[in-house]
Amino acid sequence: MIEISKIEEILPQTQCRQCGYHDCADYAKAIADGEKHNRCPAGGPQVISRLSVLLDREELPLNEECGIHVPPEIAEIDP
Repeated sequence: MIEISKIEEILPQTQCRQCGYHDCADYAKAIADGEKHNRCPAGGPQVISRLSVLLDREELPLNEECGIHVPPEIAEIDP
């Protein structure tokens, strides 16, 4: 069995709850218990890919019922 901490390290720690869990730690526990690893819109395809390798599971497309992946943006402040 994979350590939950290894799964949690890959998750983005945004605590956005889009996956349906209270936080990334709860989602990591659920993944370790067999939940699909494609419910993280914040992490998107990169997180799904890394989880697939760690878990030795098939790479799945993002479950868009949880949301869509939007890459992080950088704000530029013009003083």
